[in-house]
Amino acid sequence: FRDVSKMSPFTKSIFSNIPVFRMAIKESEYFKTQQESLEKNKTETEKRMQELDKKIKELEEKQQEFDDREQEIEMKQKAMEDLKTELDLKEHQLTLMGKNKVIKDIKELSEYYELMDVRKAAEILQTMDDDFIIQLLLNMRKDVVSRILSNMDVKRAATLTKKMGG
Repeated sequence: FRDVSKMSPFTKSIFSNIPVFRMAIKESEYFKTQQESLEKNKTETEKRMQELDKKIKELEEKQQEFDDREQEIEMKQKAMEDLKTELDLKEHQLTLMGKNKVIKDIKELSEYYELMDVRKAAEILQTMDDDFIIQLLLNMRKDVVSRILSNMDVKRAATLTKKMGG
């Protein structure tokens, strides 16, 4: 009588007429129903746990992908910053080279104008803009500058002298 579920229906019907056995049969059926329900819940819980484990694994993989991409982006950003620094340095070097060439060219041009007849030099310089003339004059000997200015239009010579003086 330990397992009522193994009793035949006929035996159950006979024993169910006896109050003590009736109660035992009902308890046994109740416990069997509870056990089946627990087993069903256990199976569903295990299935759900497997699904959750799978989702956790997927999330961990996605997190790893995200971390890898973030690291890759940081490396590319660092490389871009390094390239920008290098580019800025090269740009600065080119600017300096350009300025040095301009300075060299102005000094060379100044020497040509120093060798010219002062009247011809004054006549040519009067056709140029003031800033360029001043750069040339600042690179010439003072005696040549004074002779060139004296051969220029008085107003233009005065304007250039003021600008050269600051």
